[in-house]
Amino acid sequence: MSNREALIQLYAATPVAGILASPAYQKLYADHGKDSDFSGERHAVETAKVWVENENFLTPGLTQHQQLQKALELLVCTRRMQNQDLCYALIVAGYKPSWTAARQDYFDYAWGRIQAQFDFFFSFTTRNPAEPGENPINRMYRWFISHVLGPDEFLKADRKTKNLLADAIRQRVLERLPRMEGFYFPDSQYDNSDTLAKLEKALASNLVFVQLVQDIMFVAPKQGENFCFNEYTRAVALLQNDPHKDQRVVFVVADKDRKTFEKRLGLVPPPYLAWKQHVCRDDTPYLADVEFPNDTDARVKELMGLIDDKVSPRISAALDRLVTEAP
Repeated sequence: MSNREALIQLYAATPVAGILASPAYQKLYADHGKDSDFSGERHAVETAKVWVENENFLTPGLTQHQQLQKALELLVCTRRMQNQDLCYALIVAGYKPSWTAARQDYFDYAWGRIQAQFDFFFSFTTRNPAEPGENPINRMYRWFISHVLGPDEFLKADRKTKNLLADAIRQRVLERLPRMEGFYFPDSQYDNSDTLAKLEKALASNLVFVQLVQDIMFVAPKQGENFCFNEYTRAVALLQNDPHKDQRVVFVVADKDRKTFEKRLGLVPPPYLAWKQHVCRDDTPYLADVEFPNDTDARVKELMGLIDDKVSPRISAALDRLVTEAP
């Protein structure tokens, strides 16, 4: 057993205040105290145990249900922090064994979700139906894009090959959720196996699939694959057995409303029918364009409100749900 493993077992069974005086620690120190890594490992484990003992997390006298919720809160709060793995190990060694089998299973399920590499996967298209020339999506939403990204960024951007609306939505989400990380691949082509492998890995390790939907996505490409369709179908397949699958897929439609969008789509190829039906569900937000400067401030504010109210909360809720739904 390594020094870290031995210290985890010791600290899991003993309050921090009683560690140095405990016979188990004194024996461990006599045997390994002079090891080059002992002092550093003890400091790291003790720091994590202080967090576990903190009154905001696992305090004495809590029920199993409360312990589980507090344990998950701690692991959510320490995401991407160096000591998270030690907090997890201390909970597993010191608290989990006393929980019911159902709570242990839920803890394992939630821990897998908490470890997701990304909070969201952002899917969008850079296809330009009006080539050559500026991508119409950038013209249609120029005032919103300029407001979020800044007018200089809009003017100097490559508006032919880039989808700046996607840039702006992602930026707005991250402004509202600064602790979140999203997978975002801004290049217009997926042209090698390394890129495809990266996409697959990101799709398999995210909490929420977010897709910016445009009518051009439902037009089968003349050459190559429809990557937005591929991303959608893969995300749905990965979520098929997840009890929260409906909450973990979020669409944002770049159009005035559902009726306008469906009319613009017309008939779609058979493989895309289920995708279209999924997109057109009742709670999907629609972003009316802001192409012209008439009443710009109010329109931009409306679009930001839709993202703030309909997109960002769905992303943050993925972790909150793990805590609130703990048995």
